[in-house]
Amino acid sequence: MKQDDQRIIKLARILADPLRFQALNLIKQGRDDDCQTPINPEHPMSLCPTDLSHKMGIKKTKLDYHLKVMVDNNIISKYVHGIHTYYAPNLQGLQPLEKWISNYK
Repeated sequence: MKQDDQRIIKLARILADPLRFQALNLIKQGRDDDCQTPINPEHPMSLCPTDLSHKMGIKKTKLDYHLKVMVDNNIISKYVHGIHTYYAPNLQGLQPLEKWISNYK
């Protein structure tokens, strides 16, 4: 199996997890009026895990693992500002999957 195919399968497996799927969609939507943490001035739409866990209705400790998996696989980017960590989409990490799907259009 080609390395590109293995990457596509890995991305699909990562996104098949309901918590990661939901987290990625919320991260892509970005901040809204319900967010309680300070805005990251360098990445104003990025989300803090505190706000993200509140929106998802799960404990932050449960979310941390899923965020790490997505960071490690370049699906989201991690930014630290002061004592807060923020996450934003890294859609370039999804390009292999997008390219594969476009073959079926």
